[in-house]
Amino acid sequence: MICTDTSALYLNQNEDPLQGYRSFSGTQKEACIFRVFNKGFSMPFTQTFYVYQYQVVDDSNGFSITRLDPINLADGSTYIYPNSPISSIFYFNSVDQAPSDWGSLATLTGFVNLRVLPSQDYGRYLDPAHPQYPTPVTWEVIYQEVLQTYALLFPAMTEVLPFTKENWDNGTMAAMMLQRVSLDLWTSSLFMPITRDMSNNQIALIQKWAEGFQKGAAGKAEQLYIQPGISPRQYLRQQKLDKIYKKQTPELR
Repeated sequence: MICTDTSALYLNQNEDPLQGYRSFSGTQKEACIFRVFNKGFSMPFTQTFYVYQYQVVDDSNGFSITRLDPINLADGSTYIYPNSPISSIFYFNSVDQAPSDWGSLATLTGFVNLRVLPSQDYGRYLDPAHPQYPTPVTWEVIYQEVLQTYALLFPAMTEVLPFTKENWDNGTMAAMMLQRVSLDLWTSSLFMPITRDMSNNQIALIQKWAEGFQKGAAGKAEQLYIQPGISPRQYLRQQKLDKIYKKQTPELR
């Protein structure tokens, strides 16, 4: 039996897989370590296995199957998966032929899922050496480059908190975004997105956008602070109640 605790690996395009993958920790990369057992006992000697790569493709089959070079594994061995093109790739180890039935394969056997995240060109926003730097990172840029995908994939999110400029383009929401994309929260359910497929460049773009709220319109520093325990929806509800209260109480305008 072959298994691994690091069965979900994340890597950004152009990152060196020799440096490890992001799996259990958001701040420290780690190797993919295999446990190999024979009749329930740790197998200290090596055995040859074949690695089959199932890569998600846009066709009727849904996957392309490639057999990689054979590998020798013993209990505790590490294996370096290649930094393939942007995709979600499943790897299966076998001593004989490639499994063909994807349905039973995914539910009855072990696999490693490598998610290769894209490396977008945001030089005009992030790179001082870029000829168009500094192009302002506006809410429209954040929505188009980052949030629009999640609005399409998870429409329930827009029911809770619509992705509109009125709701999101302010210092409080920027602070919430900064907290949720922090790699310190990688192992928490609070990490955004829950699918953990936001690239390093997209996170840097959000951070750059949030920096724009550190100074208000009058040039005064605007503190990016969220009251502990308050959700975005609670914040917006309170903002609406405050506006209603001020309309009803003219002296507070």
